[in-house]
Amino acid sequence: MAAMLVGLPVGTAFAHDPPTIAPTRLDFDTQQPLTRCNDLATFEALLANWVSANVLIPDADRRLAVHIRRSPMGGALVDMTLVDAAGATLAEYHESFTSRTECHKVLYDSARAAARLLGAFEKPPPSEPCPKHPPPPPPPEPPPPEPAPSPICPDPLPPPPEVDAPPPIVHRFHLGVGALLGMGAAPTQWLGPLFSLGFVPSSRVPHLRIEIDAALAMPTSNAFRSDMIPLFGSICHAPSALRLCGGLATMFFVGESGHGTMPTTLAASMRVGTEFRIAGPASLRVDAFALVPLGERAFDHRLGMLAGLHALTAGASLMGVWSFE
Repeated sequence: MAAMLVGLPVGTAFAHDPPTIAPTRLDFDTQQPLTRCNDLATFEALLANWVSANVLIPDADRRLAVHIRRSPMGGALVDMTLVDAAGATLAEYHESFTSRTECHKVLYDSARAAARLLGAFEKPPPSEPCPKHPPPPPPPEPPPPEPAPSPICPDPLPPPPEVDAPPPIVHRFHLGVGALLGMGAAPTQWLGPLFSLGFVPSSRVPHLRIEIDAALAMPTSNAFRSDMIPLFGSICHAPSALRLCGGLATMFFVGESGHGTMPTTLAASMRVGTEFRIAGPASLRVDAFALVPLGERAFDHRLGMLAGLHALTAGASLMGVWSFE
């Protein structure tokens, strides 16, 4: 944050008196809305901490121009100029703020700088020394002075209003691509690509997700000459890096039946895993799952039993995930 303040004395005050500020007209530029950083009401309320209300007069000859706009880097630029009745510049103030600076900080520093331009912080000039004369005769003994009244302390200034933190960003959708490694009851090992699509049904419950996964699993040996397409439908709870999911899984066996129908099995699925954030919306997900068979369906009873014997019962997956709103 860089700041520059250039000014000339705009008023004088008597010794031991508070600074006298000439009436001034406030021109606050609101042509470029900058969220809450260009709020005239907040600026005037903060300026009143140092400048009394009778100083700012709409028809005054002297003018204080305030212009707050967005910088090319996403921050805020503040320019202020104090001009007299003839149009001559009496003082200037320029300051830049980064994009991480809160709007209340921008308005508070700008209001304090405006009070300084108006002369609210000028020190009174020292009193002139008295001329030297011969000392007069000593006066009679004066009566004892009355005790001075106790000073009245002013009320403390109210604290600045708190700025609400922005709500957290909820990534409502995700796409994932990875690999699945599974094992059947035979045992038969399966390996293939895995694809995932998920979404958050309600932003009020960001930890609850609905996920649909599909894979093309191929046997790693020739004991079972058929490919399998498992489909998973799950409801997941992910309050942190830990994920807990439950749902149903359907497996279709391709290439084993000669009757035009595919053997199919149905199972209940349980899944536990974790997800690591890599950078921004990208993350890495590792899951382990277990399946409980519920039934099988096939044109041939032998094929149905064979499919149920080789269907997935447990496995693991590794997936890269991209989340977006």
